[in-house]
Amino acid sequence: MDNQKEKILMHHKNVLEWVTSLESISEEQWRRPIDEGKWSVAEIIGHFIPWDRFVLESRIPYFKIGKEMPPGPDPDELNHQAAKESRKRSKHETIEAFILTRQKLHKAILTVDDQEWHREITIGKSKITIHDYFNNLAKHDEHHMKQINELI
Repeated sequence: MDNQKEKILMHHKNVLEWVTSLESISEEQWRRPIDEGKWSVAEIIGHFIPWDRFVLESRIPYFKIGKEMPPGPDPDELNHQAAKESRKRSKHETIEAFILTRQKLHKAILTVDDQEWHREITIGKSKITIHDYFNNLAKHDEHHMKQINELI
């Protein structure tokens, strides 16, 4: 397996374990904003779910056929809706939804051929390798993980 692909897969495994561990934080910690005017842990974890679905449905299938990517959703609107839904769901429901979706994403990444991992793709007007695309998503995860770890 490609070394870079393996690192991304390990990242997803670590994130799954880390999010599972959030079951043990208090409801107050789960719902408390990470800072004034910022999201709560619930909203942060909840916003990963629709983005992971988007990658599953509107990115990975196009990686495999080598066609131009469809445009992405409006990030502000998607994040707003995800945060709103996360405020309504229980901690367990949000964590469970995250885990199920991230596991599907992990499995889908496995299906991307190693030979394709460093192929350049076009998203809008940008060109990026498949590896760099997933690496950027991993950095985004890590950014939010650090925020939450500092809170709890």
